[in-house]
Amino acid sequence: MGPSCSGKSTLALALTEAGFRLLSDDRIFCSLKQGQLLAYGLPRPLKLRREAACWFEQLRDQEPMVLQDGERVFYCEPNQRLGQPLPQTCEPQALVVLEQKPNPGFRMTRMRRSDVKSRIEADLLAEAPEDVEKQDHIINSLLGLPCWHLEYGGRPQVIAEQITKSFFDHDGVDSSKSRMPGRTI
Repeated sequence: MGPSCSGKSTLALALTEAGFRLLSDDRIFCSLKQGQLLAYGLPRPLKLRREAACWFEQLRDQEPMVLQDGERVFYCEPNQRLGQPLPQTCEPQALVVLEQKPNPGFRMTRMRRSDVKSRIEADLLAEAPEDVEKQDHIINSLLGLPCWHLEYGGRPQVIAEQITKSFFDHDGVDSSKSRMPGRTI
C-alpha cells in the first residue's frame, strides 16, 4: 500500500515477473471467514503510468491510452501474460507501505502498527454504523501481520528481487507458506 504515484502498480508488475500472481490493482477487500483473514481482489488489469515503459520490455513498443483527464497509461494483465489464472483470494502474510525515493536504494524497516492503522483508515470507504465494528475487527486482524515500511528507488525488477529475498529467504514472512509457487501480491 502507498499513496498515489508511489509505484504500487509498477512494483506489482515487476513482482509478477519474479513469480508472484497479482490479486488486484488499487483496491482489495478483506474479510474474516471462520477466523481466517482473506483478501479479495477486483478483476481489473494493472494501470501503469507512461513512465513505466522504460522498465518493461513488453510496454516499450506499445502506445499508451489517453484517459479523459489526459493521463497516458498502459493497461496490463500480468497473470494472463504468464499463463496463470487470476487468484480469487489470498491469505495476507504481511503489510508493506511503499515510499518511493528519487535515488536507487532499498530499505525495509518494521513499522508501528498505529502508523499503519492511520494509513489504512485514511483510505477507507465510509461504512454504515452497524458495519464499523466488523471493519475494526478486520483492520485489527490485518495489523496482527508483520508491518513493513519500504523506502525504495530505482529499477523495479531489482526491488522485486530484494523484496523476494527479504521475505522468502529468511523470517520476514512464514517461509513454509512463502516458498510455495504462486505467491500472491
